[in-house]
Amino acid sequence: MISLSVNIKGDARISLLEPKDLQRLTRHAGTKVQQAVKKNFESLPGERFYKDAAEATRLEMQGDAALITVAHQGVRLRWKGSGDLPGGVVKAGKGASSHTGKPTRLLAIPAAKRMEAPGRYKPLAFEPIKNRPHLKGILLEGVEKTASRKYKDKPAGRAIIVPKPNGQLMFRLVDETEHAPNPRVIPTAEELGNVAREDAKKTLALLLRSKN
Repeated sequence: MISLSVNIKGDARISLLEPKDLQRLTRHAGTKVQQAVKKNFESLPGERFYKDAAEATRLEMQGDAALITVAHQGVRLRWKGSGDLPGGVVKAGKGASSHTGKPTRLLAIPAAKRMEAPGRYKPLAFEPIKNRPHLKGILLEGVEKTASRKYKDKPAGRAIIVPKPNGQLMFRLVDETEHAPNPRVIPTAEELGNVAREDAKKTLALLLRSKN
């Protein structure tokens, strides 16, 4: 999750406001910051991830502060990178699989940029990889077929997914990975501060004018 706080300070005229007007001023500025964060998400490449992040961007008031939150799994990791985590790596088992909904056994790394989670590319065929550090398997474009033989306790005739002929490599499956930060995920503190200040100046002038 990403959390950003908006507090309006630095103008002596703010002390002339009643508490309800100060909260109105802060909420208005916070809304502009929220809109700037959402607009930035919507400008980033990807089929759904950043659009979902924009939809998950919320504003709430906490006293005299406006709190903007982005409750979208993985968005802070993309912003700050794995260096923001203890140990500087992401390990399997911490999140939920987009395919099964259960804790991840492995982490899926897209083979190409702008790809989303594996659950958006069904069916996918798994192939194990041996004797490679951290790389445990790959996911290929798959097709559904009927198994001709029994396998362990699974009967013949069951539906199985096998690699599609000349199918593309879609994901590499690893047990841990490192991520470089991407500062473009969120506008800079200076940019968002300017958005809040400009809006607060306008709103403050209107609020003070209404008192005269």
